[in-house]
This record gives sequence, C-alpha cells and structure tokens, in this order.
Amino acid sequence: MVPRLTLRGKALATYAPRQVGQTAPTLEAVFGLTPGAHREIVETPFAQDARGVMLSPQVLATVAHALTPDIVEVAVAQQANVQTVPLRVTSMTLLARTMPDEEGVSAQVAHVNTPYDLALAQADSPQSLQPLPYAAVLSYGTGDPEKPTGGLQAGDCVVALVTAWHGKAHDTGQDHLVIGKVLAKVPVATNYLTQTKLNVNMFTADLAVQPGDSGSPVFALQGGKPVLIGLVSATMYPTATFTYVARIDPLLALAEALRVATSGQSKSLLVRSPAATSPEQR
Repeated sequence: MVPRLTLRGKALATYAPRQVGQTAPTLEAVFGLTPGAHREIVETPFAQDARGVMLSPQVLATVAHALTPDIVEVAVAQQANVQTVPLRVTSMTLLARTMPDEEGVSAQVAHVNTPYDLALAQADSPQSLQPLPYAAVLSYGTGDPEKPTGGLQAGDCVVALVTAWHGKAHDTGQDHLVIGKVLAKVPVATNYLTQTKLNVNMFTADLAVQPGDSGSPVFALQGGKPVLIGLVSATMYPTATFTYVARIDPLLALAEALRVATSGQSKSLLVRSPAATSPEQR
C-alpha cells in the first residue's frame, strides 16, 4: 500500500580538492570560486530513500524529488567524503518494496511533474505491492490559484502514514499515523516568463514527519471515510512543525490511463511530439 522506495545509481559530480593548510573558508570558497582552484569531475554512486503510494496494482505515485538525487557524496583519497550537487545522472535504478529487508520490485519512471513535486512510476511486477484501500479524490482542489485547496479548509484534520522510527537509526518496517491540521495554502507565485502559476498545488499542515517520509500518503475524511488527498513533499520538522503537502489531483487522470495500459485493456501508451507529426499524418 505504502511501499518503500530506493533510488540507486551513479552520477557525475564536481568538487575542489582541499589544499593542505587551507585557511578559514571565505564566501567565494563556499561556492567553489577560490582563485586558482582546480575542480575535478568524477562519477560517484548515490542512494536515497522515500515512500510512495500504490494507486493500482502496478501504478505508483510519489513525489518528483524522490526520483532525482539532490546530494551525492564523493570519496576523496586521504580526505573526508565531500558532499556536492550532481551534474548529471548516468545510471539509475528504482526499487519498490513493502519491507526494508525485501529484495524489492524494479519500477520505471512514467511521469514527472517537477513544479508540483509529483511523479508516477510503473512497477515491473505487482508482486507483493498492494493498492491503497482508500480512494484518491479530486474534490479537494481545482487548480484555481484563488482556491488551491478547494474544499479543504485551514483547521481541517489530516493524517499521514509514515515510517515509525521510535528512536531507532534504521527502518524496522513498521509504520504509524501522524495527525495534524491544515495550516494554510502556499502563497501563489507567478513565473513572469511563462505566466504560469507555481505552487497552486500545495497546502501546508502541522504534520510531524521525518526525512525519508517524502511521498507518504496524506488523508482527510470525506463522509466519515478516509480519502487520499496528497503526498508529503517537504518538512521543516523538527525545527518547526510545518510540512508541505502536494495534492494528488494532477496525477489521477494520468494514473488511470497508465492503469488501463498496464492491465492490457488498451494499447501501450505512446508519447509523440506534435512538432514531429507531419500534416499528412494529422
């Protein structure tokens, strides 16, 4: 229902080898602009964990940033490992598992919506991956920048299903519920180059989630029954009990199309650029 996701692969990264007897860091050094510094480019492995939601037997929803490494570590001889931002991913494998000690099922990325921090993946096999027993609803948001959370109001109760750490440093495979309330909508910003609205798909809640809980499902009550309304996107906890939730709405139609395709009820999905289609083919 709420699989654990592991993203592994290799990426190109750049770093500046430390100089012996280096002086106190300057602002230029922090951003890699030390005069005369020679930056190395290497290929380094990476791994990161997140959560997801099975919307149907082979269709998995998660957050977009779970499918992109944000930080990689470079092992440098005779130095502590250097953390840096990857330049380019050269290889990547996505695994979904119900328990942390399972081998897992490989999955393919089917859709990524970076501005809304949402993504879909297709599991190669439905083995051990069970769909969520609660409906994912569209009624909590219309995409209207004036009403980005639709019927969901500040103060409404929401619940997230997240990993239960219980003070342990590793995932034991147990989950627990975290209860909170909707705080407010995320302010809408306009991209003046494209005139598109950003962050209209987010709302905030006081859910106490942890790093690694990104992609965990967030539920509300509709008619007394739990319904899926979003996924944990980012949090400021424990500094502040303030969590961003990405509404599930933009994924639902795409997830249904992918479900139909994977169930054999239609032909495989084809992605074709309109510019690549000749007038005779239209």
